[in-house]
Amino acid sequence: MNRILSWKGFSLLLVLLLLSGCSAPPETRAGEWDVGTEHGDFTLNVSDDGMTITEVIFEFECKGMEVSRTNVSMTDYGAIEGNKFIFSVTLGFLGRIAKWEGKFSSNGKRLTGTVTYMPSEISGGCKENFKSSR
Repeated sequence: MNRILSWKGFSLLLVLLLLSGCSAPPETRAGEWDVGTEHGDFTLNVSDDGMTITEVIFEFECKGMEVSRTNVSMTDYGAIEGNKFIFSVTLGFLGRIAKWEGKFSSNGKRLTGTVTYMPSEISGGCKENFKSSR
C-alpha cells in the first residue's frame, strides 16, 4: 500500500506546526485600537501593513495636570518589532509626556501593555496597565 504521509510523519508535521507559533499576519492588527485607563483614554492607529504605530490620540490627567493631544510629536516612530512596541510622545518644553510599551497577541486581536503619563525621574508619573481586544 502506497501512503503519501504515514501517521508518524503526520505526527511530526503537526508538532512542527504547533511549535512554529502559527501567528496571524501583521495586517491583522492594522487600524484603530481604543483603550481606556484610570488616568485617561487613548487611541493607537496602526498602519495598513501592521508594522508601525502611525498616530496616537490621547487625553489624560496625572498628578493634577491635564493633557490632550495638541502639538505633540512621536519619538521612536512607533515601530512594531515582532509583536512588541515602545514609543513616547513629547510636548514642547515639557518634553516627554507619555510612554507606551506594549505587545500584540500572536493572532493580532489583543493588545496589552503599560502606559506611563508624565514619566520623569522626579515624579514617577502615573503608570498603569492596559488591554484592548477586537
